[in-house]
Amino acid sequence: MKRYRRLRVIAVAILLVELVVGLGGTLTPRTEIFPFASWFLFSLVPGKVNDYDLVLRATGDRPLDPAPRFSQAGRMVHAPHSIVVYQLIQQFGRAVEKNDPRADQLRRQVEVQFLVPAVRYDVVRATYRPVARYESDQTLSITPLRSYVSGQN
Repeated sequence: MKRYRRLRVIAVAILLVELVVGLGGTLTPRTEIFPFASWFLFSLVPGKVNDYDLVLRATGDRPLDPAPRFSQAGRMVHAPHSIVVYQLIQQFGRAVEKNDPRADQLRRQVEVQFLVPAVRYDVVRATYRPVARYESDQTLSITPLRSYVSGQN
C-alpha cells in the first residue's frame, strides 16, 4: 500500500510539473520548453501565409497549361518535395522581391540543382490559408515577381 501511495504522489508531481512548465513555456519566445508541451497546438496555425514559389510556364517552346507550381511539376524538376529546395526557393523569392544582389547566385543554384534546361518560370509570392491549401490546393492570391528561363542570363 505504501508503494502505491508513493507511485501516486510521483505521478501527480510529474503531471503538475508538466502543467506548470508547459504553461510557463507560453511566456517564452518559442512558446514551448522542450520536452514539455504547452498543448496549444492548433492555435499556432497561422490564418494566412505568404510564401514564395516557382510557377513553370513552358519547357522549351511548349507552354504548360495549366502551369504547375514547382512542387507539382513532377519529372520536369529534381526533388520537387525536398525541404532543401523549399528553403532555397524562399530565400530566392525574398531576394527577388527585395532586389537583393544575392538573387542571381540563388537563381543559379536553383537552376543548376533542381531545374532542367530551357524552362520558363516565374518567381511568385503566394498567399494562402494553410488548411484550405492542404484540403483543396486553394490559393488566395499569386503575385508574379519576375520571369526567368533556366540556363539563360
